Amino acid sequence: MVKKLTRLSVPTRVSFEVTSLCQANCVFCEQPKRRTSAKLLQSKDLSTAEAKHVLRNCAIFGVRSIFLTGGEPLMREDLEELIDFCVGVGMDPIVSTNGILLTEERAASLYEVGLRSIQIGLHGDSPITHDVITKVPGGFAKTLEGLTNAAERFGRIDVNCVAIKSNFRRIPALYDMLFKMGVEG
Repeated sequence: MVKKLTRLSVPTRVSFEVTSLCQANCVFCEQPKRRTSAKLLQSKDLSTAEAKHVLRNCAIFGVRSIFLTGGEPLMREDLEELIDFCVGVGMDPIVSTNGILLTEERAASLYEVGLRSIQIGLHGDSPITHDVITKVPGGFAKTLEGLTNAAERFGRIDVNCVAIKSNFRRIPALYDMLFKMGVEG
């Protein structure tokens, strides 16, 4: 028997775009022109205090899981502070990243402040596919390095692949590659 909803309740998971900055220019991105002026865009991002205000309100309204996305969240210098704040107000933060900036040091720093779950975008099983989609030469190798760094720290890693005409036939090969790497999800 399906129970009929009589009213909507508070969302338990919210996506929060913490920055519009990104070093990639993915062909599927909804805002392809946003990276033309990093200085202008940076002024459009919420300040640390403004972001914490949004996060605090989410926690007050009962949100338990907060999906920190962008742009590229790792471009935000205060990301660790925001994650620490999320944990402090009782929310479980998840970061969605392209993995390019996920060095061993950054992975350790994110883990130290309480991040336990991360999502990494990988859009092909080779540089030929992935780098053409993200328009980042060498991005495939950097993303795999970020994935390896994440695997050393985080309990949960999700790999996100946007299926489009240029990569959908390669998704089974991507799955096989990730399985051989020991990534489950």
